Amino acid sequence: MKKMELLAPAGSVEKMKAAIAFGADAVYLSGKRFGLRAQSDNFHEEEMEYSVRFAHDLGKRVYVTINIYARNADLEEVEKHIRFMKIIQPDGVIISDPGVLRMVKRYLPDMEIHLSTQTNLTNYEAVKFWQDMGVKRFILARELSSWEIRQIKRETGADLEIFVHGAMCMAYSGRCLLSDFLASRGANNGNCAQPCRWNYSLVEERRPGEYFPIEEDERGTYIFNSKDLNLLSFLPEIREIGVDSIKIEGRNKGIYYAAGATRAYRAALDILEDISRRVGEDNPEIITKEYAGILEPIQRELSYISHRHYTDGFFPGRDDGTPMQNYGDNSYIRGSDFLGIILSVDPIARTAKVDIRGKFVPGEEIQVMGWKIQDDYFIRPETILDDAGTTQEFTRPNTMVNISLEPPIGLEPGFLLRRIGQ
Repeated sequence: MKKMELLAPAGSVEKMKAAIAFGADAVYLSGKRFGLRAQSDNFHEEEMEYSVRFAHDLGKRVYVTINIYARNADLEEVEKHIRFMKIIQPDGVIISDPGVLRMVKRYLPDMEIHLSTQTNLTNYEAVKFWQDMGVKRFILARELSSWEIRQIKRETGADLEIFVHGAMCMAYSGRCLLSDFLASRGANNGNCAQPCRWNYSLVEERRPGEYFPIEEDERGTYIFNSKDLNLLSFLPEIREIGVDSIKIEGRNKGIYYAAGATRAYRAALDILEDISRRVGEDNPEIITKEYAGILEPIQRELSYISHRHYTDGFFPGRDDGTPMQNYGDNSYIRGSDFLGIILSVDPIARTAKVDIRGKFVPGEEIQVMGWKIQDDYFIRPETILDDAGTTQEFTRPNTMVNISLEPPIGLEPGFLLRRIGQ
């Protein structure tokens, strides 16, 4: 059986490198315009060219999002952006607008085209239509159940990609007009203000100025506020269906999220492949049972990164009334604090240089987060020194320090530091 691709978000060069280092087979990214995450750092042209070259040197793939719904005024710049793709040669472009599709085919006839989830792909006839238009891969709507995905694969044989982790939209696969209406920020042009996370009250027509709370409990309500998707436990079924690529949402998230989510799904996929080879592909029940037995530590890793309450979304099908909206609050849950990135290690001086992202003190127990979950271990930095060699009582975010270790065994540049629990 073909291995599933693990596709991770890259909102910046730093996040791109982290996603690849922590196990992604491919990353998706955007230029400064024409992708649907305008609030992310995104990539200048030279950064995009560098990132494609960096990934290809490591045998990884890069897909560039050009998935806005373009207006007439956008088309000239969209054409320039598409022509730039011919120079840097990513592995594919992600589009949603039929006009942009025509332009890609005109200027990049050999480029692999992926259809964005923004097109609301929910049936196999729609997939067949876009196959006739030259699309290679289809990023299905999050609203589909496992049975519907299975039908699409059976009827089309298409290359399918689904989201397995991250934020969900209260609108139909991201097609939301609220942001444009309430904040003059077009969600379909990449600049969503997330008004579905706001708190709302009700006003009766003949009682202007009287606001009645829409509430579930004493904290009020967030009536559109989706939980975060987490399909880690369903990977055996997703693999058996024949899904080609599983995708993590989160280009607006930080490096710690990109690393942590990617690392968890990489661990799960590798274990699933090992189980399948050992017991045989024709034993799906045994595969699923053995896989379920190893999930707890990996799910715990996903509890450490910032997230809303998790849901398995529409994938299992919904007839039990389980809510996928978060009616209680709109806050994020964090099971750990991100403290820094190892930049370099000096084994002779027994120090490591750290790009600090959070506060810790000398002697505090912190965890080193390696490329794989089994690589993690705890350290207690003895001293913290600034670049001038002055001892620091604690770390300050957005500074560089040297931490003293005895000895710095196992540390590598790119490893992350974190504090478990809060």
